[in-house]
Amino acid sequence: MLEWQHDENVMRYLQFDGANKTLVDVQKFIEQAQDCCENLHLAVTADNDKYYGTVSLKNIDKAKGEAEYAIALHPDFWGGGTFVSLELLHIAFVDLGLHRVYLNVIEDNQRAVRLYEKLGFRYMYADKINFKGQVDTVLRWYEIRPEYLTNQVNLHIKNETEGQDTRGG
Repeated sequence: MLEWQHDENVMRYLQFDGANKTLVDVQKFIEQAQDCCENLHLAVTADNDKYYGTVSLKNIDKAKGEAEYAIALHPDFWGGGTFVSLELLHIAFVDLGLHRVYLNVIEDNQRAVRLYEKLGFRYMYADKINFKGQVDTVLRWYEIRPEYLTNQVNLHIKNETEGQDTRGG
C-alpha cells in the first residue's frame, strides 16, 4: 500500500496526499478499517495475497440508505476495477440494503469516468475546486441506484437476491 501511495501515477487523481504517508500511517488505516462501521474498506488481493488496492464504501448512512464509493488500485491491477466494483455494489445494494451510492471524480480521469459510466453510474453535476494547487479543476459527481445498473450488473444482483450465485467458482 505504501509503495503505490508514493507513486505519482497512482496518486495523480486521488484527493489525499499519499507522498507523505509512512508505514505507521498505513498500519493505522488498516487497524481503523477493521473497527469502523460508517466506512467499509476492502482489500483487493490476488491469489498470492499480493495487495492491489482498496475499494470502499465511505460515509455509510443507513438512515438515508446511501454511501460514497471510492477505489484506489495499483497500476498492475488497472483494468480490474469492474469486477471489484461489481462486488462492492453487490454489498451496498444487497447486503447493506442501500438505495444510492455516489462518487466524485476529477473530470480529467477519463479511465475512471469510463468505468463508472460502464457500471451504470449517472452524472449528476459538476463543481470547480482547487485540486493540488490547480484552481478551477472540474470535479464531477455521479450516483448509482439499483434501477440504474447495467443489465449485466442487474442480473448479477437479482440472481444473488434469489439465492443463485452467478459469479461462478
